[in-house]
Amino acid sequence: MAETYTPDNLLWRFNEAAWNKGASGVISVRGVYYRQDFPLNDGKYIDKIADEINDVRINIVLSESIRKVVKDGN
Repeated sequence: MAETYTPDNLLWRFNEAAWNKGASGVISVRGVYYRQDFPLNDGKYIDKIADEINDVRINIVLSESIRKVVKDGN
């Protein structure tokens, strides 16, 4: 089972990967999802995930199909 990261840990992990060329893989993220009113082209949206402990937030791009099954504030 893959490790799950908070948004705060994820930012650190991406920064580490940027310095270590060739790092890749699947990253699971745990946090609170917040729906934003920011549509992009092709049925995609910019929303946010917040760390459950310290409220650090990151932007994520989701398709309409994923947005339909994810609840705001969950």
